[in-house]
Amino acid sequence: MNKAGNDNEANKSKPAFDSIVAHQDVTMPEYHRMNAGFVAEDESSKQQGDSKDEKQKFKQKGVGAFAGIMERDIQPLDEEVYSVSMYYSDEGCCQRVARDEWFARITLVVIALNAVYIGVEADRNKADFLYDAHWTFVASENAFCALFLIELLVRLFAFRVMRDCLRDFWFKFDASLVMLMVTEVWVLPVFVTLSGVEGATLPTGPLRLLRLLRLSRMARLLRSLPELMTMIKGIKAGARAVGSSLLMVTLLIYVFAIVMHMILKENPVVVGNFSTLPLCMWTLLMDGTLLDSTGSVVQMLRDEGSFATIIALILFMVFILLSAMTVMNMLIGVLCEVVSSVANAEKDEAAIKMMKESILLELKRFDEDGNGLISPDELHDVMQDPQALHVLTSLEIDINALKEMMNMIYQQGETAEVTIGFIMDLMLMCRGDLSTTVRHLVTYEALTRWAITSEVQQLRAELKAITLGPADLEADLM
Repeated sequence: MNKAGNDNEANKSKPAFDSIVAHQDVTMPEYHRMNAGFVAEDESSKQQGDSKDEKQKFKQKGVGAFAGIMERDIQPLDEEVYSVSMYYSDEGCCQRVARDEWFARITLVVIALNAVYIGVEADRNKADFLYDAHWTFVASENAFCALFLIELLVRLFAFRVMRDCLRDFWFKFDASLVMLMVTEVWVLPVFVTLSGVEGATLPTGPLRLLRLLRLSRMARLLRSLPELMTMIKGIKAGARAVGSSLLMVTLLIYVFAIVMHMILKENPVVVGNFSTLPLCMWTLLMDGTLLDSTGSVVQMLRDEGSFATIIALILFMVFILLSAMTVMNMLIGVLCEVVSSVANAEKDEAAIKMMKESILLELKRFDEDGNGLISPDELHDVMQDPQALHVLTSLEIDINALKEMMNMIYQQGETAEVTIGFIMDLMLMCRGDLSTTVRHLVTYEALTRWAITSEVQQLRAELKAITLGPADLEADLM
């Protein structure tokens, strides 16, 4: 009887664990595995779950014109950050060069210099054929072509299996640009020489336009500048909101243009601005929305002095208040909100990336059996690792609170193992720079309830030991 009562007391704190799991960003199969004691399911169900859910990417979407602000890709926390270096060989000089940070920096410098050279060459080089130009342009083209080809070959020979280069988008992108450059600088002159055709007679216009594709290499420069990437992602996230605002302005211009045209189409004073519907729309756009020559239009309508122009003047002022003052300023506010939201999302993604590049690798390294589950001893080894502690400290993760929650979860579980993704998510939740949410309140309320319940159970055990004695206590427990 007493033993059953003790079991009931021990299970009273079980909802505390369920409260935490219910607020974690996990899939339902993962929740059932954890709620059942973090035990892996049988092999057949595990294989079925892996085929559907493993490495699956989710996309959080909103509804409405401003939903782009909230859209973001959600990736599993136990999935390593993609890097082309994972396909590189473990030995060889090419892979050492390709992994070196100086190699990437020198490549970015060459890309920047090539972008500057393209502008100078477009302005100063008047020759249609490369080898008819000044020798400085010929030497520069050959130098850049050789540098980009060498950089591509180094990356190619760094792969463990060469066909793996087709898995990397940036390698395929750079390879296509290098092939185009080699064709123009080396292959085409050989063809001209062998065929006997003069270079000036070749139709090189389309090829010169294709040379502008080299500027697309600057996308690699943008990847190395997080601030620019944040702005670009902000533009993408706010595209729907901007489009909705512009559509609203267009509708206002069209409606007010019809009214203004009906009132002023016969007035000779404003015939140059409102005589036709397209002219009305153009005047409203330039002078009413963009405020180009608003004063001249207002003065012209005011000086005419007729009843029709007074009404038109009032309508014109109302249009300015609606389009230029209201809608356009709302658009500025939306863009500010977009940039703020994207910056916060980028901050979270940077924290997740740092966790994946350090903590995740350590968790997988200490996961000796490789089942994706972490025991208390394995987690203790990770928490003692200096690099892991440095990352946790830099992310302002409350290590003491994290240890308390993990102790609670391990003690309440039927088996002392949890998934790697669950631990990563719990670590991110313990960041000190996060705002308090309902999830934090529920989690720490569960932690407090578990701590109080554990203390009460310990006090009851001590009181029984004092009142009954050790021998009677053993008999009572039996």
